[in-house]
Amino acid sequence: TGFPSYIGPGTWSLFHICAQRIADADPRAGPQLVTHFLTMFRDFAANGQPCPACRAHFLQQVSQNDKHSPNVLSSEANLYPIEWLLLGNILDTKLAAVTDPRALALFLWKLHNAVSSSIADKKDCRTTEVYDRKASPQFRCAVWPFAKRYEYALGSHDSWAEARRVCNGSLRALVGLDTADARRPFLHGGHGHSEAELVALREAVAAVDEAFLQTGLLRRRYRLRRLPPFSFERFVRAAAEVDGLPPLESAAA
Repeated sequence: TGFPSYIGPGTWSLFHICAQRIADADPRAGPQLVTHFLTMFRDFAANGQPCPACRAHFLQQVSQNDKHSPNVLSSEANLYPIEWLLLGNILDTKLAAVTDPRALALFLWKLHNAVSSSIADKKDCRTTEVYDRKASPQFRCAVWPFAKRYEYALGSHDSWAEARRVCNGSLRALVGLDTADARRPFLHGGHGHSEAELVALREAVAAVDEAFLQTGLLRRRYRLRRLPPFSFERFVRAAAEVDGLPPLESAAA
């Protein structure tokens, strides 16, 4: 959650709100806005994170699937959702697929769940969340919004139950593929899967992504209720005045 503890929730909310704001903006600006967000994200991860422990955790472990762990059995990667591992074993690879607002929203969702699955106050959740472990194993630990702990956080039991209903089938299929054998190559730098195994995992993750977006939870939770008017032309002019950002003249054409 960050140190002090109030930093984390606000930071995550800011990231998710930015992603939703980009999704709600003029589609012509989408790719450029995503590029600018990722520029900010890289700088924040390297220099702007006010919690030194959080910064080290992300850079040394989460962003690299904890590939430098001396013991694969105790590696944090065993806790990360498999869809995070599948994005790649270094940050550059993970970010390379973030090319549009939809991909950005999904990236932040998977990152948030990967971090939540491994921070200190979540490491015992696989044994304490008896409901999810016994009754609904497809709703994996610390995966927002499906885990039992989020039932009331959404503000409506119906929205939580509906999210589980919509995503139940695709999550169950992914968990069926999420075995120790499937994870083992990720613990050794991401090498060792057959092409057929990778295709099956990617298709299962894509089905979960699509089902999750269909719930509309990200939009309902993070969109601005009263959107200020968005002017694409004003955006192009303002972006051109910011040092270090790529030019947008071609986007305005």
